[in-house]
Amino acid sequence: MAKSNRIKIKRGNGFFHELIDQLLTVLLGELLIYIIILFFMSAFGAIIFAAICFSWGVLFLLLPFAVLIYILFKKYSH
Repeated sequence: MAKSNRIKIKRGNGFFHELIDQLLTVLLGELLIYIIILFFMSAFGAIIFAAICFSWGVLFLLLPFAVLIYILFKKYSH
């Protein structure tokens, strides 16, 4: 009788062990997919952010020259 109880316990542990292994495999597989998607989305976001910052930088680099040209044009256009 005791032997059959041990066999049931071993089967139960094996079932839960297999269930936990499958859950971890599924979760890690989905997590890996989400991490890859997050990586690509953040890369696109970084490219867009860099383009916006670069355009603002170009704007502030060119703005003083544009104001200088405007002042010179206004002064010598009369």
